[in-house]
Amino acid sequence: MNGDARAEGKMTNGQSIPKTEYEMHDLTQFPDMRLAHDFYESVLAQSFPRDEREPLRGLTDALSKPPESRPRIVLALDKRRNVVAGIVGEWYPHSRVLLIAYLATRPDLRGSGIGYRLTKFVSDWALERESALIIAEIEPPDRSPVAEDYGDPVARLRLFDRLRGRVLDMPYWQPRLSPDRNRVPLLLVAFPIDSDACDQEESEMSIPADVISIFLGEYFNACEGEEEGVTRGLEYSTMQNFLQGAVSVSTMPVKEYLRMHGYD
Repeated sequence: MNGDARAEGKMTNGQSIPKTEYEMHDLTQFPDMRLAHDFYESVLAQSFPRDEREPLRGLTDALSKPPESRPRIVLALDKRRNVVAGIVGEWYPHSRVLLIAYLATRPDLRGSGIGYRLTKFVSDWALERESALIIAEIEPPDRSPVAEDYGDPVARLRLFDRLRGRVLDMPYWQPRLSPDRNRVPLLLVAFPIDSDACDQEESEMSIPADVISIFLGEYFNACEGEEEGVTRGLEYSTMQNFLQGAVSVSTMPVKEYLRMHGYD
């Protein structure tokens, strides 16, 4: 994008995105600390419990890195240039996984479709990097009511269903996003984009276990620091033990997951 771009403009691969009254700002290419602070306080802090979001300094420090080392961030701005939504993508090169680290809309605009429009940028990021997988984390819908204070996890899962996401059938914990945060049990949802990395049929799809295992190592190293030769504790070993010796991880469509848990 060229600084700010109207949402009815073109994406980098030439595909048009839907009309909207909001402007899209590429924070990766055009860092703006005021917008970063606004995004964190008005959107992220209202959408994710403390343990599920990194401290503000983590975001601002990331934007201070060379452009090629920054996360991919696009913000939706209103006419007064206030942040109303945003999406953050993180690249893990060894596993070729693109993690949707955050996708969130300001509470008063949830359900307006802005988040769905922001996901249109993800395919561009994945193609640029020749990604094997797009992965996102999400709260299970039966989590304690605390999660509901930050938005409806069922509504988020339904958005992922529109994007043809599939829930991985494996135990998963998000790493500590800073030393004063806790690990969090979440769901992993995958959006495969590379037929070489994923075995896919209409009725069934599996993800290579080694892709997930390598991704977990990269992700935990990035968040908690490298601990070569040192155990990372029960949660990490539970995940890796599950993957060890497995050829693939089975998945199910998000719609089926919701049906199984009584959210038709």
